[in-house]
Amino acid sequence: MDPLCLMMDLTGVLPFEIVFTYVWTKILPLRSNVAFWCTRLGIEIPFLLFRSLLPPVLVGILGAVVSALLPYLFSTGPRSRRILVVLLANVVLFAAELLGGALWMALTGEATAGNEASRRHLAAFYFVHVAHILIASAAFYGMWRWTRRLHAVDAGSGASGAGEAKAEADGGTWLYVLFPLAQLGLLSVILPMQQWMRFEGQDALVFGGVVVVLLCGAVDVLLVRQLSRYRKRRLADQRAALLERQLAAYLERYGETVREVETVARVRHDLKNQLLAADETAHRGDVRRARAQLEGAARLLEATGGAR
Repeated sequence: MDPLCLMMDLTGVLPFEIVFTYVWTKILPLRSNVAFWCTRLGIEIPFLLFRSLLPPVLVGILGAVVSALLPYLFSTGPRSRRILVVLLANVVLFAAELLGGALWMALTGEATAGNEASRRHLAAFYFVHVAHILIASAAFYGMWRWTRRLHAVDAGSGASGAGEAKAEADGGTWLYVLFPLAQLGLLSVILPMQQWMRFEGQDALVFGGVVVVLLCGAVDVLLVRQLSRYRKRRLADQRAALLERQLAAYLERYGETVREVETVARVRHDLKNQLLAADETAHRGDVRRARAQLEGAARLLEATGGAR
């Protein structure tokens, strides 16, 4: 293991992985930030130390684990939202890699940033890695602002109808997952082709990949704006449905109150008539009939629950 190559990996690649790990804690609600930091860096650091000794297939599998599987498993919330954020973050990662590769080729004329080429162009190596971090950080900052607005919209929806809202959010977002999924597939093809085209001397096609990245970025901006509008519209629909349910409940209670008031008024009217009739009967000396009328008034009160 070459100490210089190891130092270049640790000083050039590890800072980006630390930034990327921090980004995950901001764009996804995680079950435990500490556990995520320990798990991800616990895999990434040994991976960087022994990457040159690992077969390419294992390198790809470990890359997929730390960049996609771990964030998904540690995160909470609707599945479609988690998958969408993971895919978009990896689109940013692939795009930054492709732009960094184009910048490396423009500065050095080398097809790849292998150990020997990096030794020959050490300043360009670190410049490209710093540019890589800055480009990705700018895109991740936009993702953080977008995910924060989404979380605020969901928090504003309140606890009422939370199960229905979650089901709607989980179902309504699945369509948007297809866009970054297609972009990820496209960029995963362009990234290795970039090196192959450089070997073939097709520099124009190499930098044509940059145009593809810019188009993907424009599509993603439109995507997240559309999804934000969808979330706001969903929240407005939920609030309208809640107000309709509350209004229906108020109207039902109002109807019950009106019926109770009418019942009380009718009972009082009937009771008053019976008491007046009993009083008049008693004045005429017919005590037995007056008592029967009073007993009828008492039965009326019992039947209606008493006048309120």
